[in-house]
Amino acid sequence: MSALSRRNLFLALGGLAAASAAPVAQALPAPIDVLPPIGPRPDDPIFAAMEQWIRMDQMVVSRSNTEYGSDAASAACCARRMLARTVPVTLEGVAALHRFIVEQSAGLGRTEFFFEGDELSDYALSLTRAAARLARA
Repeated sequence: MSALSRRNLFLALGGLAAASAAPVAQALPAPIDVLPPIGPRPDDPIFAAMEQWIRMDQMVVSRSNTEYGSDAASAACCARRMLARTVPVTLEGVAALHRFIVEQSAGLGRTEFFFEGDELSDYALSLTRAAARLARA
């Protein structure tokens, strides 16, 4: 690219950037810790599925050193699988599920993901169904 056309490109881009600085700044992703909370919606089953997993996970922690520990762990695995299969029906539900997965995965470390390998296809399929349903609405 010649210096002249490169200069014109930079001038044009500079003009565009100055003219559209506010929308671009608003489009930048916000860190997860500054996102507004998403309240549960009774018409979206994803919120109940997330609550169920949270209860089951707390039960695993409270019963880990008891004779009921393995039963609690099995119930938590079932709740996590049900969460992976539950299709959000609102935009708030999709956003809440994504935020939940990000937060849960962050607690596991940088190399772990909340869903196990055999649950990933269920999770992907539920998000695909949610996107298709919301696109039709």
